[in-house]
Amino acid sequence: MATIEARAASRERADVTATNIAAFVFEPDRAVFDAGAPMALHVNGRVWNAIVPDGKAVRVAGVSARLTSAIARNPAAWRTTQVAIAPQSLDMTGENEKLLANWITDAMRAATQADIALWGGSAYRGLPIPAGPADMVDLIQCSRPFDQYLVTVRLTGREICAIFDDNVPHPKKNQPLRMDTPGASRLLQISGASYTFDPHRPDGQKIVRDTLDAAKVYTVVMEGQAMERESVKLAGRFRKLDYRSTEIPLTMALCGHAARTGRIEAPAEGRVRRATGAE
Repeated sequence: MATIEARAASRERADVTATNIAAFVFEPDRAVFDAGAPMALHVNGRVWNAIVPDGKAVRVAGVSARLTSAIARNPAAWRTTQVAIAPQSLDMTGENEKLLANWITDAMRAATQADIALWGGSAYRGLPIPAGPADMVDLIQCSRPFDQYLVTVRLTGREICAIFDDNVPHPKKNQPLRMDTPGASRLLQISGASYTFDPHRPDGQKIVRDTLDAAKVYTVVMEGQAMERESVKLAGRFRKLDYRSTEIPLTMALCGHAARTGRIEAPAEGRVRRATGAE
């Protein structure tokens, strides 16, 4: 996963952190940086000092940097540049397993190399990905409202199942909001495993089947809101987990996965099932 972070430290200094990027072009925004004044560009610990005239930018490649022509910017480019193809529309419909959530959790796992990805849509306000060419706006819209960094945490299979259990829909835990869209549900979506739940069982006993090894320790990726405001119920572990930020925003994980595979698709696999009367 390639990522780049940039911030204006002052009117004369820009700080950039680039990961897995061979080259990039930096063009100072004249509303942020002083026009015509010398500026310092800090990139991964290296510093370049230069005056960047109007119409020019700085091209950074490895350990070198040079002035180059500024890139013509098209405000509509995000809506005209295809990232991937969606063979069919993906959305959050479905009482249990949700196909769009399957694709989102697959992308989270691919971006972080985690064993398991968990994603909760209790406050989901996103839009379906329509069939056909998909652009960056589609990828931003499909997972809103949250876009914090993905985080990873080490949990046993038993602990993960307890989190599954804590997120089975329940009238006392569900707090739907007026702005939530159809498909919003506390029920956890998953990549890397599957589980079956029975909402009629007592708390702590709602998971009747899963594919996890109870004693094995897994690397689990979640959206950062889970750790900061418990957007995912953590079975009594809120603010007690030792987690690591990956510094990969959710939408960048989606974009990277879409661009890498060229297709946005997720077949039904029975990752999340509701127990039938026979179980």
